Amino acid sequence: MLTSIRNKQELEIAYEIMALIKDAIARGKDKKDRLIELKRAVRAYNKQERDRWIIHDDGIDGYTEKILLPENIKTYRQAHYWFYNNEYSECQPSMYDCTGQKFTWTYKLVKRRGRWYCYHTVGFDV
Repeated sequence: MLTSIRNKQELEIAYEIMALIKDAIARGKDKKDRLIELKRAVRAYNKQERDRWIIHDDGIDGYTEKILLPENIKTYRQAHYWFYNNEYSECQPSMYDCTGQKFTWTYKLVKRRGRWYCYHTVGFDV
């Protein structure tokens, strides 16, 4: 049984199961305890604190994510240094085409509400 949710796919499954349980309850079957358990798991997942979000999906071509940088970063230079050492990736040369490697297409560092964020666009060698 699904009692903890670890990713978006499991969240979608939980919503589908909840809909099925609600239908069963409407037909008179006693499934209220299972419904309550699932709702608690969904709320716990949705309240998790995250440090990165995918804000645009380009499918096979890549994605754009927003990354919350650590609190101790105060200047643009520190943010750039942290990003380059922790997130930046290059495609390694290969004699084959379409290696599937991910690489940094572009990025932008932004300070919002006193914290540094990075909009990081990742591409795939396909």
